[in-house]
Amino acid sequence: MQEKNVIFLICNHRSGSTMLQQILGSHSQIGLLASPWFLFSLSYGLRDLDLDDLGISAEYNTVVANKNLHAFLENFDEGEELYFEAANKFAMHLYQKAMAKTGRDHFLDKNIRYHMIYDQMVRILPEAKYLLLVRNPAAQFAGMLKWFGEDTSVLKGRRADLFDAYTNIKNLYAADDFKGLRIRYEDFVASPETSLKTLYDYLELDFENTLTYGDAIKEKSDTEISGFGDVTSLRQNNKPNTDYISKWVKYLDTDKKKFLMQKWLRWAGPELFEPLGYDYEQTLAAAPTDFETLPEFETQWQELTGNV
Repeated sequence: MQEKNVIFLICNHRSGSTMLQQILGSHSQIGLLASPWFLFSLSYGLRDLDLDDLGISAEYNTVVANKNLHAFLENFDEGEELYFEAANKFAMHLYQKAMAKTGRDHFLDKNIRYHMIYDQMVRILPEAKYLLLVRNPAAQFAGMLKWFGEDTSVLKGRRADLFDAYTNIKNLYAADDFKGLRIRYEDFVASPETSLKTLYDYLELDFENTLTYGDAIKEKSDTEISGFGDVTSLRQNNKPNTDYISKWVKYLDTDKKKFLMQKWLRWAGPELFEPLGYDYEQTLAAAPTDFETLPEFETQWQELTGNV
């Protein structure tokens, strides 16, 4: 099995990634299982030594472990490359098992936080296929408010998804050295067949019209699709449509959600929207402003944002 048969879908919450995952997983050569997450352990094990906080917690001292791994690798001429070579063999062994399990010769691994470790992923699996899915950031933020609710004490636990992820994905989308295929949700649902042909060309697969995914989703139990993401809208539709492009405005159905959206849009600014090809002023104008601001809203916003 070749490394290029491993396909990664990089995205954030509420980007339409489960839709795209199910479309691709309907191809006769692409297998699906819930994301195994093991690349995070491999990637964080060798994070930059300049970081005092490696972004992980464990019973052992992760910073000391990181420093000692670096020191160990200095004993070898290959240095860090020895680690990434070993990580490649580990990853490929598991992905080969996944392909055998699904009976397909390609495997799609979707994870909403792969944007955090892309630099390490391309060193572990440089020949893999990378798909970067983006969507209007406001639509995603509104979708998260709908999904997670407006309780800022809960939302604080999603700070990385509500703030950091957008910056990471914007930087990746704009990077000259991004080695994968960029996909905009709005373009895909507006011209799904054309977009799918482009996608399968990049994956070096024969075109199969796998756009009508809904019937297969409806036939699967909750247990069978556990771990794939939110399939609620997929069960209501049997193929991509444009209805959800502007539906995000309707998700802002309380004063607090409207307030949070306005604050978030001003945090994001045009510098987040424009590199992704979205009109910031148009999005700002579409966001509801008919709400009452309660005194506690501002305090809760400050608690939510922290140091971002």
